[in-house]
Amino acid sequence: MDRSSGSAPPSSESSGASTPEYHGEVLVRETKRGRNGQPKGNARPTGLYDAFEEIIARAAEAGVKKALNMSEATNKRLLTVEEAATYLGFSVPTIYNMIASEELRAVKPPKIKVTRLDIQDLDNWIARNKVAS
Repeated sequence: MDRSSGSAPPSSESSGASTPEYHGEVLVRETKRGRNGQPKGNARPTGLYDAFEEIIARAAEAGVKKALNMSEATNKRLLTVEEAATYLGFSVPTIYNMIASEELRAVKPPKIKVTRLDIQDLDNWIARNKVAS
């Protein structure tokens, strides 16, 4: 097969045979060929199609994360005290003091000893404590 021309050389195979087709260096999905040797059906460039499919999947995932207000760094909504300290740039004892003074609200799931903080509460705290320059 000649990869640069985009067509397969004539063969003695039956007209319904499945053959790969190249356009430049991009493989078109294997398709059945008609009597005239041209592809039948939905032939599309594999590399280009897969690239668009991946871009769309990433955009959809980013939209869901944004809608759920999930952190890119942690990929979850409830953070441990250590993760919250990293997120806010504070020490762990400072986060515990903020919880004790009710500056931040803790989430304590039943039967789980680890204190969690909602990332939305952390974002709200940041918004409340911004100062005008």
